Amino acid sequence: MSKSFFNSVNLDGESLQRATARALGQNDLVARIFEANPHRKFSPSQLKELIARKFDRYSPLTSWRRSVTTLTKEGFLVKLDEQVPGAYGEPEHLWQLRKYDEEGLSRFMEDFQDGKLETEETRQWLQAQLF
Repeated sequence: MSKSFFNSVNLDGESLQRATARALGQNDLVARIFEANPHRKFSPSQLKELIARKFDRYSPLTSWRRSVTTLTKEGFLVKLDEQVPGAYGEPEHLWQLRKYDEEGLSRFMEDFQDGKLETEETRQWLQAQLF
């Protein structure tokens, strides 16, 4: 499992436990939003605004980025090439549930069929995913 709380401020004891629990809760909320909207794509800024409006939860944008990054590292979300304007006007990537990344799976299968991914590790991964 990926790290949920990055202790850059050297918390310990109960403070660390509370911060870790908040981060895990935030990850769970983000995961549930994606699961409830399986065909939608969200940027971290869009998630922050949605959660602020719907759930009256206000956290720094960096916290929502951390949740999205953690869920991506865990294989739950996939980062798309598509971008939208972010909270500060800069481009920001969109994410979606991994199981709906049909384009990515299609590219993977093409590369696999063309022999570009011919390794034992790839064969084992593909076998585990498809069978």
